[in-house]
Order: sequence, then structure tokens, then C-alpha cells
Amino acid sequence: MFMHGKFAIDCWKEANFWCKIESYMMTSGSFSSIIFNILGMLEVENRARFVAILWSIWSTRNTYLWEQKPVNAHASGVLALDTIRDYMWCHRLNDDVKSTIPAWYKPQADWIKCNVDCAFFETVGKFDVGICF
Repeated sequence: MFMHGKFAIDCWKEANFWCKIESYMMTSGSFSSIIFNILGMLEVENRARFVAILWSIWSTRNTYLWEQKPVNAHASGVLALDTIRDYMWCHRLNDDVKSTIPAWYKPQADWIKCNVDCAFFETVGKFDVGICF
């Protein structure tokens, strides 16, 4: 499914990966050993792309089997690369948020620190507040 067959090979070619992995894909061995051999030879920046393409092939195949939607190698490749782009964007955003959060310091002796949190439970129409000194 991931290595053989026209659709899978077209997906790898669409992502410009086939030339990097073809010799590994055609070797004998267990699926996991082939995958780990490929991951071992890929540069770090290409490992995430490789795994995203595997996932995209699997996801597209399931969509075809369960929803009878036609498969398209180009769309599958775009899905994989969009997934990686979105992941990287979210992590950069998360890193930016982490870097702007000030560190906690123990308050001075003449100060009182109060932590407040709340939760809303829309389905039951209730909320709760917690306060800690």
C-alpha cells in the first residue's frame, strides 16, 4: 500500500521523494525495517515530510475505501505538505507564546499573591471559579 502500486509511487514522485527512497522501497524485509532504514538515511528535515507522506497515502486510501472518494496523487502530496507546514506554523507560534510568558517569581514579603481560574460548562449552564492565596 505505501510502497507498491501506481498510486503510492505517484504520491512519492509528486513529493519529489521517489528518487531518494526507491531503492529502499524495493528491498525485501519487514515493513518496519524498510521504513526505519529510510528514516536513517534521510536528512533530519526530510524525515517529517516522509512520515507525512506515509500518513497521507494511508489517509487517502481510507477515504477511498470508506467514502468512495476518488484518489489523486497530487492532492495526497499537497495534503502531506500542508500538514507539515501547519504543524511547523503551530510550533513556531507556540514557541513565540512561550518566550513571551514572564517567569514566576515569589512575591515580596509584604505582598499577597492570588491565583484565579475559572471553567465554563456550557452543556449544563454552569461555571466554577477557583481562588488560591
